[in-house]
Order: sequence, then C-alpha cells, then structure tokens
Amino acid sequence: YQPGYYDPMSFYNRLCNQLGLPNLPGKQAIEAVKDRLVGRKAIIVVDNLETVEKGDELLNSLKKITSRDVRAIVTTRKVTGIKVLGADLFVVQLQPLTDTRITGQFLLWHIEQYQSQHPALRDLRKDVHRNMDWLIDRTGGIPLLMQLVLSDAARYSWDYVQTLPALFGGALLDYLYQTRWDDLGRQSKEGDVAKQLLRWVAQEQYRGQEITSKEISTWAKNSNIETYLSAALSLLFERFMVI
Repeated sequence: YQPGYYDPMSFYNRLCNQLGLPNLPGKQAIEAVKDRLVGRKAIIVVDNLETVEKGDELLNSLKKITSRDVRAIVTTRKVTGIKVLGADLFVVQLQPLTDTRITGQFLLWHIEQYQSQHPALRDLRKDVHRNMDWLIDRTGGIPLLMQLVLSDAARYSWDYVQTLPALFGGALLDYLYQTRWDDLGRQSKEGDVAKQLLRWVAQEQYRGQEITSKEISTWAKNSNIETYLSAALSLLFERFMVI
C-alpha cells in the first residue's frame, strides 16, 4: 500500500480504508478494526515509526489490535518517544554487514538490481572486492550507506569517495543527502525540476494522496516542465535511489 499516515488518527483512517470501514475516531476505529479481523490472518506493517507523531500511542493501539493471527511489524531508526516496549513485543536490532562474503553478495545484488537505471554501476563490478574492507569500515556496514557511497563511486570514482569527511552513521547519511541536494542545484533546469518534484511528492504524501507515474506526468505537464521530467527522474535515482 502507498504510505499515508503521519499520526495515530491518519493511521486509523488508512487502516479503516484498507479494510472497507468508514473513518472512525480512535477507540471506535481500534474496536472496528479488531472486529473486522476476527477469524482472519493479517500482518500490519508500520514503516518508519520515528516519522509519526505520537508514535507511542500508535504502538499501544497496535497492541490492542494484534492477536495470535494478527501480527504487526514496526520499523524505526529511533526509539525516542516510545515509553514502554513491554514483554509482548519482540525487538530485533538489525546488525551491520561485516562479513566480506555476505557484503560482496549484497553489493553485487545492488549493482545487478539498479544497473539498468544507473549504467555506470556496471563498471564497479570488478572493483567491489578490492574496496570491500574500506567500504565496510567507512560505512560501519550500514547497507543504505554502502549503496549511497557505491552510487558516488559510480558517478565519480573510488578516489573521490575516499575523500569523504570522517563522519559515521547518521552524520554520514546526513552529509551524503545534503551534498546530493546541493548538487541538484548545479544541474541546470533538470536539477531544479528534480527539487520541485521531491517537494511536490512530499506535499502530496502529507495530504495522503497516492503517487503514481501517471500523477507525476500530469503534474509535470501542468507545470510546463514535462520536457525535463525524464532527466530529473534519472538525477533522483542516481543520487537518492528514488525509484
């Protein structure tokens, strides 16, 4: 399903819509969802809980809805605002990639998966293993950071990525995103359109609107920037892996 919840109320509405229920206030929504799922097996997925207002309230609501047959999977990069996890929640801490064999498989998968949209990735295949130890050490084994650094190596060179400042974890991620955003400003009209597109997508998602390629094309046409859309999308893929 498309994302569309930013606080407990919008989450309830989203869940009700998916189950064919009318939009209901908090407690009524919880009871209605619980009743609708009786006798059914379901998995409720809440991605990026750290971006949701009152995440603790949403988590408590999930505990009331879930049962033996109805489970919930919640992902988050931070646990701030979560007061009590409780014994009925199974917490999994994802570990970084440190095994060179597994890391090599992951990076080759990334190249195979995305080389059609980012052809320069193909040229890295022969160099991945030679730079493996450095890449693991530099990114702390965090898969997303590895993917972003790999895309920079494809766009520039291995020598370039080895000049990155001595930042780690979230600080490195913030730096990579900021440099990419700044770089869009140096890409003429295509870069400006890419920035406009990201802002528009964020605005539409905040309003709970569905984002499709058709909607994007219509937006570009209405904004008189249709000519630059394809190049802008390529820039977003290469820099942010926006698909």
